Amino acid sequence: MDIDDRSLTIAHVELAWLASEWPAGHEADRWLVGPTADPADRAQNERRHELLHERHHLLREIPVGASIRRVRLERADIPSLFIVPDASWYLDTGGSFSLVSAPNHVRLGRRPQDSQLRVNHGERIAAFRTHLARHPHDAGDLILLSAGGARHTILDGNHRAVAMLQLDVVRLSAIPWSAILISSPEMTGVRLHIESDAAQAAIDTWRAWAEQGLLDEPT
Repeated sequence: MDIDDRSLTIAHVELAWLASEWPAGHEADRWLVGPTADPADRAQNERRHELLHERHHLLREIPVGASIRRVRLERADIPSLFIVPDASWYLDTGGSFSLVSAPNHVRLGRRPQDSQLRVNHGERIAAFRTHLARHPHDAGDLILLSAGGARHTILDGNHRAVAMLQLDVVRLSAIPWSAILISSPEMTGVRLHIESDAAQAAIDTWRAWAEQGLLDEPT
């Protein structure tokens, strides 16, 4: 992993996240994630923060004082990446939440029963794969969480990352991948991070549910 020494701010995180999840009905504001976007501009930052309102509850969990850096991920770094812990991803990662496990387990048509993210991951991954096969440099920045350990959680960009990994098998993705790394020792107390006690407790619960067939909705 190649880490840029220059510090970034939460404004850079919000810019990258908004660029990947542009809300419908705000096309007049799309320049805020375009070439002239400036994360040092207070007015722009306030508007981007407002547009990203559906992710505020996640952003609030980032520890105060966390280090934020731009990184480049090489192929050797990919096994250290983990999907954000959510019940909907349990079956699609074989229960491991490891990014490299997802291509072997994700399934089109699966409808998770209990999840904050009631989406079919397979369908979203397929859409990204089709687009990125034609435009590999449209991948944008992944947003990663780290406590300084060996495992990093993908906070934003999970579907893109699986699609890019699938395309890498046939060398159609752009390596290295670009990402923003948010790092703090306090990340072990953040439920979104794979190394947190809260995440591990949730995974244990989902494992029990999976054994009872409670995670997969019949199609």
